[in-house]
Amino acid sequence: MPRRSRRGSDAAREYAEALWRVLMSARPAGLHMPQLMRATELTRSQVRSGLAMLRDTIAKKGWPPLIYTRPTATSSPPTVTSCRHTRWE
Repeated sequence: MPRRSRRGSDAAREYAEALWRVLMSARPAGLHMPQLMRATELTRSQVRSGLAMLRDTIAKKGWPPLIYTRPTATSSPPTVTSCRHTRWE
């Protein structure tokens, strides 16, 4: 069964576009998950769905990758760093 983002739902696409806009304004530093949630006013689940759709879109268009770090027991919260493209198309 394909991942939720691969179904191409309109909601996931909207979440991805919202995340893209926020990440482009925050680059190159990136944002922690709680910051992404506050900036986009999305839930954690919606942010994850949007990130999955955004990763798929980036891979399909051949853009530089979205960098995502997951927390470990000794590290800070997850951080998402945007790629370099400035236009969502």
